[in-house]
Amino acid sequence: EIKFYEACASLEGDYHVFHSVGWISRTEGGARDGEADFLICHPDRGFLVVEVKGGRIRADYTTGEWSSIDRKGREHKIKDPFRQAMRGKFNVLSKLREHRDWERLGLKKVATGHAAFFPDVDDGRTLKGPNAPPEIIGDRSDLADLGIWLSKAFEYWYSDDANDRINP
Repeated sequence: EIKFYEACASLEGDYHVFHSVGWISRTEGGARDGEADFLICHPDRGFLVVEVKGGRIRADYTTGEWSSIDRKGREHKIKDPFRQAMRGKFNVLSKLREHRDWERLGLKKVATGHAAFFPDVDDGRTLKGPNAPPEIIGDRSDLADLGIWLSKAFEYWYSDDANDRINP
């Protein structure tokens, strides 16, 4: 996460980056904790939840298993980063809707998206899958100009429906 966080420092424009965003959601089943590695907000684009996974990453879409191999060669099972980011996206949106001013603002929808970033992977396209299109996968090469990658990730989630944008 440090590599991604440091790359965020070079972002230009109206990006607002929040690291390790936590929340508690109340459901019929009780309270549940949630956390997103990064929440990246932009006044015209909405927000993007980014899950960051370090190490050499392996994904097996037939079994749904993901793993990370550390620098000592040890393999660690990890959660599907795209599912984590997707859940984070919906939880952040849910928390926004709980705010007392949500109705007053009159927003029907907020532009939202999720993505996964792999700072130790040379070619993130090798991790593409049914829930992981290449447009929302970031890799080591994207660290040099994170703004370009973020623009592509936000654009992937863009909808022509004016209600899907905060400020169309």
